[in-house]
Amino acid sequence: MKKERNYTIDFYRFLFALGFVFGHIAIVSTRSFFNTTSSFTFGFDTLLVFIALAGYFLMDNFKRQQQASIDNKVPPVTQAWTYLKGRIRGMGPWFLLANLLGFIALRIWKQTPILQWFDAFLNHLGEFFGLMLTGFGMGTPFDGMFGEAPAEIIFLCQPVWFISGLFICSYLLYFLLARNEKVAVGIIVPFTTILFWGSLYITGKTPNWPLFWNLGDFTINLGLIDMFCSLGIGCVIWTAVNALKDKKFTKPVTVVLTIVQAFFMLFIPFRTLVPLNLPGNPFTFNWGPAYIICVLFTFLLVLNKDGATKVLNHKVFGYLGGLAMYVYMLHWPFIIGVYAVAPSLAENMPLYILIVVVLSFATSILAFSLNKKLQAWLRSEPWFVKETADSAKG
Repeated sequence: MKKERNYTIDFYRFLFALGFVFGHIAIVSTRSFFNTTSSFTFGFDTLLVFIALAGYFLMDNFKRQQQASIDNKVPPVTQAWTYLKGRIRGMGPWFLLANLLGFIALRIWKQTPILQWFDAFLNHLGEFFGLMLTGFGMGTPFDGMFGEAPAEIIFLCQPVWFISGLFICSYLLYFLLARNEKVAVGIIVPFTTILFWGSLYITGKTPNWPLFWNLGDFTINLGLIDMFCSLGIGCVIWTAVNALKDKKFTKPVTVVLTIVQAFFMLFIPFRTLVPLNLPGNPFTFNWGPAYIICVLFTFLLVLNKDGATKVLNHKVFGYLGGLAMYVYMLHWPFIIGVYAVAPSLAENMPLYILIVVVLSFATSILAFSLNKKLQAWLRSEPWFVKETADSAKG
């Protein structure tokens, strides 16, 4: 029986992608129309929903492949590499394009001498492999978005650190699931998440970038650990939803879930737009409670049993959901490129935002339209090697 698609997920994937566009505009612009001290800069915790959904679908893929892998005795490492290969094939070409465009735009922004472009390009290439996220740069000296400092590791081409992190953490999580699903979902994910997030919350730190864990002479990017936890939460949510998906809730329970989810659906965009934890604000709301709300919201979203979630479950959002990842990957080069080429647009933020949004969406729509043909070509292996006479014989 074919699984019915939940288009509300597509709606929120697109909404979050759009939020990232405006959030990054606020970060880059020194005179933002939204005010750089507020809009989106304190709503990082909503990124948890975006990553948890990726973890949910990772778990769904694992469960669909699980029996075949057991029957064919496929080693865990092979299962993990196969999954990662599919992710890279699906996003890799546009990830590379975003990285290339980001590289050019950032060189213009930084006014880098042409003779230093090759060295800078190595740094961008390293970001594709997740090296910048883990702290290992390929170019020297390191030249980030705003300067030369450890925090600039993920500022070469802002959104791609997220994609690199997905590649790295997805491989690790998939391997752990293939090795021992019960231990991964029942022990490793919950205990890592509780200890990591709990420790940061007690010490007054945030789990997201650019935060680093110093161990003597060694440093770990905590954004990478946060991504692993968020993906793992998605796997836990899949397990809970799978246990409840065939249950029929009573009307009172459905009403309560609808009210709760309606509150979450209003809270999350509000949290993204309004700085709830600025000094002097009478209504404060730190990232800890916000994380809990994001987890519960994601659970109810994929469970799809309440009335609030069903209100947005329309096919029209399917296209927008498919467009979301392209918008996320491709918007950053235009944010810094337009600003670098025409800094005077800082005086006319509505026009600047309009230009960035139009260019980002036009490029994303084109990429989305071409991707089906591109993926068919990439699947026609071996497209990268020449067939020999022996291989042709079989």
